[in-house]
Amino acid sequence: MKVIIALAILAACVQALADTTTSIAEQQARIAALQKDVGSLVAPLQTFHTDVRVFASLEPIVAAVADLNGRPSNERTLTLQSTAVNGHIVDNNGLCNSFAELQGPGDLHAQGELTGFRAATQDDGSILLNSHAATSGHIQLHVQFFGPRVYPPWPLPRGGGACPYGGGNGTSIGAGFNKDLDLHIRVTFALAPDGQSLTYQAILYDPTKVDVTVSIGLGALGNLGYPMSFDIPQSPYTGQFPLLVAKGGSFTIPGERGPREYALVLKPA
Repeated sequence: MKVIIALAILAACVQALADTTTSIAEQQARIAALQKDVGSLVAPLQTFHTDVRVFASLEPIVAAVADLNGRPSNERTLTLQSTAVNGHIVDNNGLCNSFAELQGPGDLHAQGELTGFRAATQDDGSILLNSHAATSGHIQLHVQFFGPRVYPPWPLPRGGGACPYGGGNGTSIGAGFNKDLDLHIRVTFALAPDGQSLTYQAILYDPTKVDVTVSIGLGALGNLGYPMSFDIPQSPYTGQFPLLVAKGGSFTIPGERGPREYALVLKPA
């Protein structure tokens, strides 16, 4: 009887051991599958050759851009002022090469109030900034008028024809213009060459040119509308953020001879 009981207990133990071994194998397979899934998810978060990795959200910048809409008008106004006379603004061959140019270096000025600030983050880590500008300006022109070119009834080379003698008539004309346009700016970020700062670069990529119609007052004859174009500089505006964290000091461990120095530097990457 004792032998039969012992055999029964042994058989039960063997079965339990078999069940445990099977259960362990199943759990190990389940853990391996989970590790594979988790591994692919955390791979983009891993960092090598550094002690810590910090993620910074661009959303505060987006929110700050939106807050610009609540600023006073004078803080949302841009000013354009010419500083040089850069050749003829208008040339007219049909009027015997009559031309118009800035009367003086500072005779073109304009201002535009910016409204509708918006910002959106992009998948490449850049930020797109959008705004609307309602601009108005004034330009003082020196106009030299030589008169219309006279063409005889026989064929002439291109650009031929007779022009009046003399230097023509010169006058100064003041003109105003208005223009509404949407501005689109891209801001990108990168690690500075010193490896310890974050640089940013902003460029106005649209529009690249502003077309306006200048209203020239002709006294009793009314106003003359003349189309003109102004190129917008495409040079990027760059700047730099300093270190996010830079801290150093010393501490003492009981039983050691002298303090230990430490330095904590958190670099943007």
